[in-house]
Amino acid sequence: MKLTFKIALLMSIIFLVLFLLGGTIIHRHQNKILLEQARVQAEALFRMLVITRQWVSDNSDVVSLVPAEVTKELSLYADEIENFKFHITSDQLVNPENAPDDFEKRAMALFKKGAENYSEWTEEGDSSFFRYMAPLYVNQSCLQCHDYQGYEIGDFRGGISIQIPLSDLKSAFYSNNIFFLSSTVVMYLAMILGISLLLYVLVLKPLRRMKETVTLIAEGDYKARMALQTRDELEDLSVVFDNMSTTILKNEDTLKSELAKLSGQYDDVLKDLRLKNQQLESVSHFKSSILDSISHEVRTPMTKILSYAEIMEKPQFLQDQSIQEQSIAVIKRSIRQLRDLFNNVLTLNRLDHAHELQTTACDPGQLLEEQLSHFNNDLENQKISIEWAPAEPVQVPLDENLFKYVLTNLISNAIKYNYPEGIIRIEEHLKRDRYCLTFWNTGPGIPQEECPNLADRFFRGSNVKKEYPGTGLGLSIVKRIVEMHKGTLYIQSEVERYAEFKICLPTEADERATQV
Repeated sequence: MKLTFKIALLMSIIFLVLFLLGGTIIHRHQNKILLEQARVQAEALFRMLVITRQWVSDNSDVVSLVPAEVTKELSLYADEIENFKFHITSDQLVNPENAPDDFEKRAMALFKKGAENYSEWTEEGDSSFFRYMAPLYVNQSCLQCHDYQGYEIGDFRGGISIQIPLSDLKSAFYSNNIFFLSSTVVMYLAMILGISLLLYVLVLKPLRRMKETVTLIAEGDYKARMALQTRDELEDLSVVFDNMSTTILKNEDTLKSELAKLSGQYDDVLKDLRLKNQQLESVSHFKSSILDSISHEVRTPMTKILSYAEIMEKPQFLQDQSIQEQSIAVIKRSIRQLRDLFNNVLTLNRLDHAHELQTTACDPGQLLEEQLSHFNNDLENQKISIEWAPAEPVQVPLDENLFKYVLTNLISNAIKYNYPEGIIRIEEHLKRDRYCLTFWNTGPGIPQEECPNLADRFFRGSNVKKEYPGTGLGLSIVKRIVEMHKGTLYIQSEVERYAEFKICLPTEADERATQV
């Protein structure tokens, strides 16, 4: 359950960070909504007061009070029966009781400069208030009472300030936050439980079976079989291992037969037996190392598949086309990554089992041109330019199919680990009896101290392995194929500037290169 614990711990950390970040954003957004709601309420009250004042002014023959007196009376009445206050004021007072406070003075100063309204969030003791003020301008009806003050229509007369307590709105937001927090915690616990269960059933249980079988084989029980029936890549991997075990068992039977036939030639049989045992130990070690490495490399794509499958099942995302498409894209990408991993493992297995080269005289430049044509879309999509002037044809003894793998891997790496609108420079050189092909590309590069390890199995550059997906097997296979042709792979790089991969091959057939 170590893997489950690690995933749960990592998800908890991510969840906590996202929760704190989301909580901060929500808190700020709620404050914004709180003020906006208070503003809407204040603006509505202001408009109602303006309408009331206008009605009083238009019906002066019916109402005995003037608009300013009505506003004053309404303010006193609202202060007694409601939880808001409002106040009419001016910088040219008729009634000293309407003198403006500091907030109203600031607001009127802005109104004279053209502001349409002014508001503030204020604190008084333990209480919070939203204060809002809008201007009043002289119209025709106002001149009935204020003509003696020299006003003209459109002049600034003063304003009405409104004070609204925020306690009720804050309480509503607090209740909503409590509900949101409890729901989030419940969903998180359910998600952790579900992922842990799926991880155990789909990954940990099969891996445990694989580990037990490999342990039995390592102890010499080559009849042990995994026989997984998971209908996925783990089953494919178990079939490969079972086939390898069958091969080992057959080799063991062959050795016993040979020992029986060559019992009279003890020394020769003993040497042959030692050689076969070394091969068996190499195969067993290969299986163990591959299993340990694959178990690590499988975790990331499998975790992504499980996580996004969970997301697609959630009711709130069933109708969200963008979430569905994104989840499907991640799942497909993870499956392709697993497929490439197992294909590379099969290729390594084939190369490590005395693969016989089928060499013929080939022109590497012609093979390179053929392989480049397969990447035209990738080059166009990333706007990467190719700088390559084909050299004169040259004949090199090559296993054409294996060498195509080398070219495909080096081309795809030059595109993958490159920047948009980058450059790929290809050069061919013929020096005496050696043909050299160089791939140089712009991009993130590789730290120089890591270049000697780059062709090791499952090794990836520390500066690219998080941002660029990969298995870390491609270059190890390239190096293996080049060495089978008695060639050499050279790697040079500088971080954030370039990466250069050069292969040098003999131009004449070497009997030692026909079988490795």
